[in-house]
Amino acid sequence: MTPTDGLAADTALEQIGEHLHQAVLPPDWAVWGPHGGFLAALALCAAGAHAPDARPLSIGCDFLAPAEFDKVELETVPFHTARTSRALRVTMTQRGRPVMAASVWTAGTHLTSPERAWRPAPDLPPPEELPGFDRLMREAGQEPPPIFKHTDQRPVAWPDDYFTRSGGDAAITTWARFLPQGTFPGDPWLDAARSVILTDLGLFPAVAAGLAASEMVFTAPNVNLHVAFHQRRPDHEWLLFEGEGLAICDGTLAARSIISTADGAVVATGVGQMLYRPFA
Repeated sequence: MTPTDGLAADTALEQIGEHLHQAVLPPDWAVWGPHGGFLAALALCAAGAHAPDARPLSIGCDFLAPAEFDKVELETVPFHTARTSRALRVTMTQRGRPVMAASVWTAGTHLTSPERAWRPAPDLPPPEELPGFDRLMREAGQEPPPIFKHTDQRPVAWPDDYFTRSGGDAAITTWARFLPQGTFPGDPWLDAARSVILTDLGLFPAVAAGLAASEMVFTAPNVNLHVAFHQRRPDHEWLLFEGEGLAICDGTLAARSIISTADGAVVATGVGQMLYRPFA
């Protein structure tokens, strides 16, 4: 990677109108195609460009059509304003075709409330003691998808028979950080984009963990994704993703997640739905 690679550079937007920005979908943010979490991160950054003095509360995305690795346009329009919060609608199009619609709630940075936390700090091995996902994949003779050049992921548990497994619990727990830059303390929107991408990146593996390897004969394109942002911990490079598969039935997959830090702070929660698409 060069110093200009990474999340900050790849989510950079060019303003081409009053409420309109342009971006490019780089091919190294691919899983089966352009990663849905990366598209959502672009929408979040477009909302941030419209409301630079606010912070994100949540993003809900509907994925309307497959995108290609090319330019996209993002139009941001406010559709609700309250005393302490605001809702924005971000529509992503490519060559005139809608590919994603997102609703983003924002709030001022001055809000206060009581401080409570009910989740204990995780009693898990630290990421420095765990092998990386890309290494585990290559040791098993598999090539990681291109998107994994942007993240350093350390699964807390990895069965030796993962690629021949007969099934298991539909859940994963993984430490992750972004490369080459892991934190964005001065930008609450990029900081939140970390959670959006990690949420979408982990929901499908959480479902897959509950299936036998012989059942992995399908792709699962996104239908929708919702991520709520809670406590900011912009100085924490490593984030802990805990994902749980909820169901696979009637041609759909569902999963949910919690993203937290080593001290137990809940950074974000998410839920997503995917379509079951058998290999041709």
